[in-house]
Amino acid sequence: MIALFPLISHPPAKPVVNYSRGAGFSLLPLLFLSCILASCGKSSEKAGQVPVPSLSSPSNVATVSEAGQVTLRWNEVTGADTYNIYFSNGAGVNPKKAAKISGVKEATYEHKGLKNGAAYFYVVTAVNATGEGLPSAEVGGMPRGIAPAQPAGVRANIAGEGMVNIKWEPVPTATGYRIYFAQKPGMAEKAGTMETALTNTFTHTGLKSGNYYFYAVAALNDSGEGPVSAESGVLMKVLPPSPPANVTVAVFPGKITVKWDAVEGAQSYNVYISNIEPFNRSEAKKISVTSNNYCHIGLTKGNRYFYLVTAVNGSGEGAGSNKVGAKI
Repeated sequence: MIALFPLISHPPAKPVVNYSRGAGFSLLPLLFLSCILASCGKSSEKAGQVPVPSLSSPSNVATVSEAGQVTLRWNEVTGADTYNIYFSNGAGVNPKKAAKISGVKEATYEHKGLKNGAAYFYVVTAVNATGEGLPSAEVGGMPRGIAPAQPAGVRANIAGEGMVNIKWEPVPTATGYRIYFAQKPGMAEKAGTMETALTNTFTHTGLKSGNYYFYAVAALNDSGEGPVSAESGVLMKVLPPSPPANVTVAVFPGKITVKWDAVEGAQSYNVYISNIEPFNRSEAKKISVTSNNYCHIGLTKGNRYFYLVTAVNGSGEGAGSNKVGAKI
């Protein structure tokens, strides 16, 4: 006989979860997700604090250069209380090294007391309670004054052998002058030959007799050169020599020695002698000598003699010296 056993039904077995290490499952993602969910809705800011955005750089910085100053302007920066200006005389302004102007309250500043003709470079930053923003783009400026006026009254005159003296009216704002010259009229400024002077007079030396010289003058200051004056010209020629100076006499028995200082450019001297007072040069006796002394001999004791000396060169005879006299 076949034995029959009743069929017994068993519930399905539950799966076994292994939490041991190395089973291919980890709680770390669940823990990380829990932390994220726990932090949602919470503010990281402290109660009562309002975040202040960082300051932007000033934009559209521009300069206007005037005599002795540079004026800066820029767009206002939202949130800025004041502005700092950094500047130097070279490009590439470094706020850590450059000179600083702080506490500027408006979006404009007049930088005064500057040297005309010098370059100045700037960057601007905005400032508030949170600190200082980034610097603006760099800009530059160069103060320029007013060039001096045209010199008036330019006059050229022969001042001696190979010399011409040029004079003109002073120009109030001038710090110096440039003198142009040439040997043809209308060419002084274009000739490119020039000298400089600090005052309103200049003596041009080393000139050749028989040549013409034409002069024009321009005033200078730290803003540059002003307009050139009208020309003044002169024909260089040899002038008669100056009168001899320091004429003296020495008395000896029967003679008188006359001496004087040598005159530059003199080729000879005329000694005028008279024993009549008042002295009349046209009636006096004239003796020509080549040295700066003369010995008058054969004189009569008791008589008085008077002397006047002139120097002579290729242009003729110069003015007479002071009259001197002596009694034998």
